[in-house]
Amino acid sequence: MISINLARGVPVCLPVHPIPEKPDLRGDSRRLLNYRVARRRKNEAAAGGAHRPGCAALKLPQISAVLAARSARGLSLPSLLLELAGFLVFLRYQCYYGYPLLTYLEYPILIAQDVILLLCIFHFNGNVKQATPYIAVLVSSWFVLALQKWIIDLAMNLCTFISAASKFAQLQCLWKTRDSGTVSALTWSLSSYTCATRIITTLMTTNDFTILTRFVIMLALNIWVTVTVLRYRKTAIKAE
Repeated sequence: MISINLARGVPVCLPVHPIPEKPDLRGDSRRLLNYRVARRRKNEAAAGGAHRPGCAALKLPQISAVLAARSARGLSLPSLLLELAGFLVFLRYQCYYGYPLLTYLEYPILIAQDVILLLCIFHFNGNVKQATPYIAVLVSSWFVLALQKWIIDLAMNLCTFISAASKFAQLQCLWKTRDSGTVSALTWSLSSYTCATRIITTLMTTNDFTILTRFVIMLALNIWVTVTVLRYRKTAIKAE
């Protein structure tokens, strides 16, 4: 308690609250572990909320554009299939090693949206049944990847190349046709945003170098595709 003499000479006692400090847990390994786990979960919750809304709606602009135009013009089927494979491998890797749920919560949503987009492409190309073999391979791959540790590790090492190949496939399609068609610039912009937030999330949680490298590369390629889509869209507008 501290006594303060006011102008009339009446002492007033004010309580003194100690300044909270970081607990010294060096002598208690269990308390130290609990403290680190609690801090890690707090970081996960703070970082995870930034990208999850964007991921939940990532492919919706693209699906909406395809349905509105009733055409998949400009979209690359190999790009979509490679992207699906990359998402599947990444999700299986995180589940296999028991990573926190918040680090991969959006991937089942992304996979579901890609499957819907795949069905739309085959539908507007004339035959939805052609999608069945591709979906069967993806489902069986989920179980094959977890058979041996070296399989999932090898797949994860190749995951970055698979995802990068999907971006280059879309870029190649745009370069060849010089027309962005129904390709959604908003979807690719959201992809860039989610990659950027994923870099922050990874740094705050697992700090996995392999995953971090993947997101940095994906961010650069997503920005490249977005710029290319906007470029050819402006070219098409001028031509009209």
